[in-house]
Amino acid sequence: MRSLRRGCAILGGIAVWLCVAAPAAASAAEPPAPVDAPAEASASVDEDDPPLRLSLPTQADRDAWRTAGFRVESGLLYGGVSGLGGAPDGVGWGFFTRVGARLDADWSLLLAFRYGAVSGAVGQDLLGLRYAVTAQPVLHLGERWSVAMGLGVAGFVEGGSGRPEPDGATRDALVAPYTVPGDSAALPSCNGAGAVAQLRLAWTFVLGPMSATALEAMVDGQRSLCVDDTGRVEPDTATAIVRRQWWTHVGWSFGWSFQWR
Repeated sequence: MRSLRRGCAILGGIAVWLCVAAPAAASAAEPPAPVDAPAEASASVDEDDPPLRLSLPTQADRDAWRTAGFRVESGLLYGGVSGLGGAPDGVGWGFFTRVGARLDADWSLLLAFRYGAVSGAVGQDLLGLRYAVTAQPVLHLGERWSVAMGLGVAGFVEGGSGRPEPDGATRDALVAPYTVPGDSAALPSCNGAGAVAQLRLAWTFVLGPMSATALEAMVDGQRSLCVDDTGRVEPDTATAIVRRQWWTHVGWSFGWSFQWR
């Protein structure tokens, strides 16, 4: 009987081991489930990456514009001229181009070309085109402000403006070239040029290492010799019969430009 009870106990122990220990050993022997490492790595990288943002010009960009080198500027302007001593007035739009070089941190030297239309009251004011070519030394006052002083040539190209003929100097009455006094009425048409002096103040904003934009204001003084050709010549000398008159103007303008280096 004792042997029978010992055998039953051994069989019971074996049964318990098969029910408990064997499944645990089988689960431990199974390989772990594969982990999607690339996906987890990608998710962590995406979470760590900062959002894309456009940065403002850096100090290096502004410093690049202070170095010597070639410069080009182009832009639009709106302005006018006021005549002195009877010369006609006019306002209008135009455009300009400047080319030159930055000499050092403080100075630039530019050659400026300006061209635009001027108009006003028909039969009284200017009606045509105004142009100017000037050399401009530029003094840079820090990173943004600059002052330019220009000297050069400026003039007008007019067709028929409708202004009345000046007294005593009508086309048909002239038999020789004639200079109309400055205090007389303005000639009805002017094609001529003279000296001009300019003063320009500009505020510049650097867009990047290669481009910038600027707002500017300018005043100028112009002295022009206007010529009105009658289309006739002297019979003896074949000299063209023209009327001349000196015009003096004070001008102003506001402009917006883009610059490249």
